[in-house]
Amino acid sequence: MTIKQLGGVFGRNPTFNDVTIEGQLTFDGDIDVNSDLKVDGDLEVTGTSYLDGYVGIGVNPAATGLHLQGTDNVSSSFTITNTANSNTWKFQPQYNALQLRIFGQGSEVAQFDASNNFNLIGGGNLVVNSGQGIDFSATAGTGTSELLDDYEEGVWTPTATSQTGAITTYTSSGTYTKIGRSVTITAGVVLTDVGTAAGKMFISSLPFAPVATAVYLGVAREEAITGNNWYGRLATSIQINGATNNAITWTNSYEYVVSLTYITAV
Repeated sequence: MTIKQLGGVFGRNPTFNDVTIEGQLTFDGDIDVNSDLKVDGDLEVTGTSYLDGYVGIGVNPAATGLHLQGTDNVSSSFTITNTANSNTWKFQPQYNALQLRIFGQGSEVAQFDASNNFNLIGGGNLVVNSGQGIDFSATAGTGTSELLDDYEEGVWTPTATSQTGAITTYTSSGTYTKIGRSVTITAGVVLTDVGTAAGKMFISSLPFAPVATAVYLGVAREEAITGNNWYGRLATSIQINGATNNAITWTNSYEYVVSLTYITAV
C-alpha cells in the first residue's frame, strides 16, 4: 500500500501491514510501532523520544546500551552540546589506538591512553568528595587502612610560652603538610623581648591535634645567633629543650626553629 503526498487514508484507528510513504508524514498524536521501522533519509523528532531496547548508530546493536561504530575517530565519536551556554563535550576514540579522548569546549581535557592510564591534560585537577580518596587495598598489606583520603598544606601561627616566667614579645610563623593522618610541621619563634622567661620553651596552637597517647621527637636549632642544636618533643604541645631535658638559652634576637612529624586522630 502506498500513501502519496496530498493523498490520505481516512477512518478511525486504521491498521496497515506494509506501507510506503512518498512525501511527508505528519502525526498529530501517538504512533505505536510493533515491528521494524526503517527510514531511508532524515528523521527529525520534535519532542521527547523514549527508546526501550538497544540503540545502534552505524552498527546493529548486539547488547544492551548505546553502540556507535564508524570507520574513523570522527564517525565513532559522539558530542553533547548545551545550547544555553554553548558548552560542548565530545567523546572520541583515538583512531588506530586504544585511547578515549575527551574534549570540553573545543579542547582536549582528558584521555584514557593505550596503557589504561587516565591523563588530565587540560590543566584541571582530579577532585574527590570529602572522605573519599585513592584506595590501595588491591595491594598486599595488613594495615588498618589503605585509603589515601587527605592532602593539605598551609601555614599556621605557633604560640610560644616558657616553662617559668613569661615571654614579653616574640614573633612566630609555621608551615605544615598533611598526608592522610601524617602531619609534618615546622615552627619558628624569634625572641624580641624574653621578659622573665626561663626553662624550656613550649609551642602550641598546632594545625591539627596529635594522637594523645603518643610522643613524637624532632630536631630544633637556634638559627639566628649560635647555631646550637636542640630537641623537639611533642605530646600535647612541642617542648624545646637540650639533650638532657635541660633549659634552652633565653636571649633577645634568638630564633628557635623546630621540625617534626606526628600522627593526628583524623
